[in-house]
Amino acid sequence: EFSTPLLSSLLHSPFYSMLEAGVSPDEAVSRYLALSYGYTTDGTGKDKHCAVLSPEDEEFNECDAWLKESCQQQGEAAKHIRLVSGADDFVVFERSVGEIVHRFRSKFVPSDTDPSVKIPQQYTEIQAPKHFDKGLIFPLNKDLGEAGCMFQSEIVMCNFMSDPSCELSSYMRGEKRIVELGCGTGLLGIVIAQMGQRVVLTDMPHVLDQIEHNVQVNLEGEAAARVEVSPLTWGDDEHHREQGVFDLVLCSDLVYKEETKEPLVKTLLAVTGPGSLVAMAFERRRKAVEDSFMDLCAAHFDVEPLTIPYQEDNGVLVHLMRPKR
Repeated sequence: EFSTPLLSSLLHSPFYSMLEAGVSPDEAVSRYLALSYGYTTDGTGKDKHCAVLSPEDEEFNECDAWLKESCQQQGEAAKHIRLVSGADDFVVFERSVGEIVHRFRSKFVPSDTDPSVKIPQQYTEIQAPKHFDKGLIFPLNKDLGEAGCMFQSEIVMCNFMSDPSCELSSYMRGEKRIVELGCGTGLLGIVIAQMGQRVVLTDMPHVLDQIEHNVQVNLEGEAAARVEVSPLTWGDDEHHREQGVFDLVLCSDLVYKEETKEPLVKTLLAVTGPGSLVAMAFERRRKAVEDSFMDLCAAHFDVEPLTIPYQEDNGVLVHLMRPKR
């Protein structure tokens, strides 16, 4: 057994039963890293880490060192790496979050510059059988940093929107103005539109192309027409005036930088009125920043924690917030 879940999971992938690929240890490790973490090589044999920096980097580095050492040896670990490295599509991890299955995948695709060369392309697949009869696909866009990634708090919020025991599900009925701030991939809004409600998906202007692409790929017909994609930079008075006030304001994983907390609270105050509800979800990463942000929110909103009714292993917190009277 290994010291971390990531290392332990390497020996339990869907590709363990594949026929042995018969590639060299160097090639096996190179392909494995490309599939698993989006590594590329600069031609000198030195790995370039293209993935978004995260608190898991130490674990990834530990994993990389283990891979390189294990692939030079015999036994199950080396065999597993060789098996996976022969695959053109690989499930890096899979987890169930409530009623939704979250898979992070990686596949080799032809390069735009040279189709004979295959490069790793990472993406998220979401299975939400309650709402969709197909998997939803969200490419990982590393150029957008955090905005190009899928975070678990989004998936937790998707579950709440269809949970009849949760107040949020009541906003799926009747005429409601719903907005998601900093929506990134747009998953939450895509699920809301599929459920039959109109929604405004907002983010910074340079993220909008990604959102529109994800809507086009994952929604059809009337469901796609229920989504409006619009720029909204936190703290921007002009953007605030353009958007107006909403009944429900959704926020998933927006609390990670000290410098953005005041502009975000300013935007929350601008887009809410006396009857508005804010749903704020985030993973516990930087406790000092998160606690400071929630203290600032508490000065302007009545805050109520929302209990997640199933096993959730990423430390997601959800709060319902109403403007103080």
